[in-house]
Amino acid sequence: MKIICPKCSFSREISEHNIPARAQIATCPKCGHRFQFREIAQPADTAPQTPAIQKSSTPDAHKIKPHSTPPEPMVEDDIWDSLSAMQPSSQPKETASSFSDAHDSTGPLPPPQGVPWENLGRFGFFPGFFETIKRVMLHPIHFFRELIFEPGIGKPLIFYLLIAEVQALAQFFWQMAGVVPMITNASGGSQIGLGLMGMGSAFILIMYPLILTVMLFLMVGVNHLCLLLFKAADRGFAGTFRAVTYGSAPMVLALFPFIGPIIGALWTMTTTFFGYKYIHRTTTSRVVLAMLLPVLVMTVLVGALFFTSGLSIGNA
Repeated sequence: MKIICPKCSFSREISEHNIPARAQIATCPKCGHRFQFREIAQPADTAPQTPAIQKSSTPDAHKIKPHSTPPEPMVEDDIWDSLSAMQPSSQPKETASSFSDAHDSTGPLPPPQGVPWENLGRFGFFPGFFETIKRVMLHPIHFFRELIFEPGIGKPLIFYLLIAEVQALAQFFWQMAGVVPMITNASGGSQIGLGLMGMGSAFILIMYPLILTVMLFLMVGVNHLCLLLFKAADRGFAGTFRAVTYGSAPMVLALFPFIGPIIGALWTMTTTFFGYKYIHRTTTSRVVLAMLLPVLVMTVLVGALFFTSGLSIGNA
């Protein structure tokens, strides 16, 4: 059965055998609207019985008195009030209130309880951080498809900055250990060494996150514009922002030298793709075109730059 919210048109396919027999009310996870998604006919034995005529010595001797049993009220069980009806009987009974609590996947997916990083009161700081990374990397489709938006973009931003700091510290550690070559300036001095003294420490702790934030907003802005051009940004800038920030989780693989950053970058492209597709509820082709557009533009610009430079050298 396909259940569609009449207010915001959010929809979800639910297996018939997973819907409780008395359920006819649903709560939309996107807009919170409660609506009746089907009508349940009252059984025949609940029809009102023929009123009985009772004798009395009063002037109202032939007064008709209705049956004492009150009529049964309309069933208003919310379809998500009993999560046990949606899941195998071996799982504990829980309370749910949205479409996202039911899915037809048979794999060992994590429960759709929002983003752990955005529920630190329940998960804790480090468990919420690592659980979010694990869900994004191992179950990106489920994570982004069941993503429940929290107000604001502060938490996704902090998550992204933490991932970037882990990546930078890992790179710094491997360079100091001599595993990865140290980046040097024109005079042969180490640029990384500036981070160990004076203003270098302040730059890494304060300026680096600020620069990353500016670069992040520029990158998300460009990507969101490309998604808009292909009509693949139905959930706005906040949706694109979450796809980019949470999609960057695989960059923690920079903890492993050499191959880690390469695998992390490729994995991040994959998770970000799923973020665009399932957050914005769009098609694969539109997301692919939107992600390729910046690459094509940069390729054309670089090619034009080299061509112009070649002409200048030839004329000289």
